[in-house]
Amino acid sequence: MPPPVLMRVPEGNQPVQVVASLAEVELAGTRARTRLELVFLNPNRRVLEGDLQFPLGAAQQVVGFALEAPDGRGMLPAVPVEKARGRQVFEDVTRRRVDPALLEQTVGENFKLRVYPLAPGKPRKVVLELDETLSPGADGRVRYQPPAFLRSLPNAHLRIRGVGLARRQVQAGAAWQPAMLADEAGSLVAYHEQAAPAPKADLSLSWKASPALILSTHAGARYFSTDVALDLPQRPRPVPQQMLIVWDASGSGQGRDHARELALLDAYFHSLPPAHGLAVALRVVRDQAEALRHYTIKAGQWQALRQDLERMVYDGASRGEAWLAPTGLPKAPDLALLFSDGLSNWGREDAAAPPDLPLYAVVATPQAASLALRSLSEAQGGQLLDLARQEPREAARALGVERARVVALEGQGVKDLVLGPVDGRQATLAGQLDAPEGQVSLSLGWPGKVVKRQTLKLDGRRPDSAGPWAAQTWARLRIDTLEAAPRLHRAEILRLGERFGVVSSLSSLLVLESLEDHLQYRVLPPEGPWRAAYLARIGPEGGDQAQVSAHLDQLARRFADKQKWWDTDFPKGPLPPPPEAEPPRTSAGARDARRETAAVAPMVRPLAMMAPAPMPVAVAAAAPAAAPSAPGQAAASIQLQAWQPDAPYAHRLRDARPEERYAIYLDERGSHTNSTAFYLDVAEIFFQQGEPALALRILSNLAEMDLENRALLRILAYRLIQAGQAADALPLLERVRTLAPDEPQSWRDLGLAQQEAGRYQAALDNLWETVRRPWSGRFADIDLIALAELNALVAQHPELDAGRVDQRLRRNLPLDLRAVLSWDSDNTDIDLWVTDPNGEKVYFAHPQSYQGGRISRDFTGGYGPEEFSLKLAKPGRYEVRAQFYGHRQQIISPYTSLMLRLSTGFGSPAQKDERVILRLSGQGEAVLVGSFEVLPPKSE
Repeated sequence: MPPPVLMRVPEGNQPVQVVASLAEVELAGTRARTRLELVFLNPNRRVLEGDLQFPLGAAQQVVGFALEAPDGRGMLPAVPVEKARGRQVFEDVTRRRVDPALLEQTVGENFKLRVYPLAPGKPRKVVLELDETLSPGADGRVRYQPPAFLRSLPNAHLRIRGVGLARRQVQAGAAWQPAMLADEAGSLVAYHEQAAPAPKADLSLSWKASPALILSTHAGARYFSTDVALDLPQRPRPVPQQMLIVWDASGSGQGRDHARELALLDAYFHSLPPAHGLAVALRVVRDQAEALRHYTIKAGQWQALRQDLERMVYDGASRGEAWLAPTGLPKAPDLALLFSDGLSNWGREDAAAPPDLPLYAVVATPQAASLALRSLSEAQGGQLLDLARQEPREAARALGVERARVVALEGQGVKDLVLGPVDGRQATLAGQLDAPEGQVSLSLGWPGKVVKRQTLKLDGRRPDSAGPWAAQTWARLRIDTLEAAPRLHRAEILRLGERFGVVSSLSSLLVLESLEDHLQYRVLPPEGPWRAAYLARIGPEGGDQAQVSAHLDQLARRFADKQKWWDTDFPKGPLPPPPEAEPPRTSAGARDARRETAAVAPMVRPLAMMAPAPMPVAVAAAAPAAAPSAPGQAAASIQLQAWQPDAPYAHRLRDARPEERYAIYLDERGSHTNSTAFYLDVAEIFFQQGEPALALRILSNLAEMDLENRALLRILAYRLIQAGQAADALPLLERVRTLAPDEPQSWRDLGLAQQEAGRYQAALDNLWETVRRPWSGRFADIDLIALAELNALVAQHPELDAGRVDQRLRRNLPLDLRAVLSWDSDNTDIDLWVTDPNGEKVYFAHPQSYQGGRISRDFTGGYGPEEFSLKLAKPGRYEVRAQFYGHRQQIISPYTSLMLRLSTGFGSPAQKDERVILRLSGQGEAVLVGSFEVLPPKSE
């Protein structure tokens, strides 16, 4: 396996790599704490950002993070911050070319580490601290295995200290040589190093361990955590008559261990009475659920089902809402098995299970949302079967019994008790002690029936253990419980993550280089001199409403200027000749300094002062050409420039016979697994060939590629809307808004998608948020663009409640022609150019035409949009182009995808929209995207 790639780069560039690592592990009882050093190296000639994604087990948690200071000051510790805020601050700081680092949880138990800057040829070190609870297996031994991603690194060094363990007590995996383990000062010491990645190396250590009570004090409260051995009764489960198997065949399903999954089914089917006939319904789910397939299993004979599972094609996204709730079954199932990694990324995220259907979720990959699957299965009376920790035969036996569970927790001298998942026969118990001694009673049984009670005594007079282990364990378990319903508990999840420094779905760890950065972004520094200085200098919060009021006042003035433009009658005749006088020279100071970039070679652009579109000036001209009497009534049509991918695989697919096209796509996919361009191109070909269902499946792979890449999610949503699938675009854009609420595009894109889906009031509300909020200055005119869309929506749907909208901003301005350009890459400079029938080009340096065509202010540091507006269009052809000037990103990207929306009759009942998505691959590239054709008005 090659070294982990931190970013995808175009040909001719090399990926940033982890070139060395050191893991120092302390084993104490049933706990493992790891300090992991990672050294990054950028072999390219430009400064880049490092981006590493890795999974952790459900019992592992990140409790610390630090970044090496560039000036030799040592390690800069991270502080907890709300997740979306952490991403915003990280990206703002990188634009200033200083040193942040960010660690965040993405989907399930997957994490992303971002580091900036990585200077060419210079190593950079980060430190992660991990805690893990170790559960005993069936033999009563706990087992430690270094994380799989750690074993996948080159030049890796592993040092382990087993507190109180002797060499003779420990069983070592096959990768350990005898000389690597020794007894030293009453503890086990083990050392291993590997020059090349060895992800399958067995570096496990196992030993008998007794649960220990761990105590720690945090913010004046005393916390405890301990492992509880549970004596859980079991009762036989009736032999099922009808079984449902839900098989997640999405693209990420390729990473599951299918051999162990099939071994589980084989063991279970052979355990049934030979004469018993079991009806099995198979539900295959990708971005959509397939029709049910039916089988009869008897005497362990299941060849037909096995062959279908062995031949399964793994492709597309994961529609979690389709994992359960099947229709079309002749009889309700008695038992359900879900084979999945639990990473739902398509449609609604929650699965709806029929009531009283016992569900067992089967996990066979380390990259799984194990906690979500455990919560889902236990809520349905089943359990999680983790084939990475259980043998298939052991898991098969679990299907034949119904295990009791902890149905109640009570205590004296304790409060806020929380119990972690039962792993085997053990679970972690944590809470607060409010007395020197405590006692906890656990009631075991089934819903409505307690069959046994266990009592646990806690001695709180013992000294605290080293570090905040118990407090962070309690916070982690509490967060895990709340995340079963994150919409209901968002605020508490966020408070716990920030208060205890725990990375969660809503909180991250952020490193900033200086006290000034902490002050500027209102991020509380870590304990120490910086925090004292911060608290002494920081002023009171507030002022948000004053900022909103000031913003709306300023926007009202700009909207009044736009109304003056709209109220002006512009000539529609031919363009007059230019004046003979020598034009004034353009000074160097008038050049557009925002085109200068440190990351790309500058492109020569026309020189211009950056300013809003000028106010209209009365022009003496020849008699105007015939034009419609009212805006929005022009007889106009839209022609789009069809996107034609030119890669070799595209030619092969276009030339293929229809019955072979999908097989050829699968054949090519292995060479382009991480290429967003490949999936966009291939989906486009399948759309063009009249196979929309397969096109959507192929397109949905983008949701599987990068778990929280909002650029990918945006372009995927744009393409879904273009294909008429706005309902599937909505959850993607809701996720984008959660990831980046500080970017106005997140609110506008969602509002426009809701409008497409017929959710007009929600669309109005999100467009109003785009208009109302004060945004960063790099998002020029997006408020004015969204205001036009809001007013057009209200004009078309007057029943909507627009009472929140400032009355100064309430006026619909219909247009004959409108073009809006957006793109998917931040810090990217793309321009919208429109050339009218006079041959006059409207663009950033010439923002208003003779006949009144108007361009919005230039966007050079975000995602767009840029807007062209024309109230009354003279007859003729209008050509729309996009010009790519370059970007200032720290992650190398081979291309930028853009979306253009062309409208005729905008803001009128006759409004018609067309969309096109295409790719610009090179700086300086200008492409014809589409055109309007305006016909002369019919004579009376």
